[in-house]
Amino acid sequence: MNNITLTTSQVQDLSFNKICDIVDAGWAEWYVSFEYEGKQCTGILGGCSHHPRLMHGNHIEAIELA
Repeated sequence: MNNITLTTSQVQDLSFNKICDIVDAGWAEWYVSFEYEGKQCTGILGGCSHHPRLMHGNHIEAIELA
């Protein structure tokens, strides 16, 4: 499943779990977990390093079943 990319509007229960890479002072790549079509999944999503729920990218990548 990791070859697909989902938009954040396609998933439910999006959680920002841990920073996996700092891009710059205000932006990071996050390990996220979410539900998609009734399945628990994980992936990577760019977002604000301090408040990712308020400001984040639209595309979740490197998606895997949890």
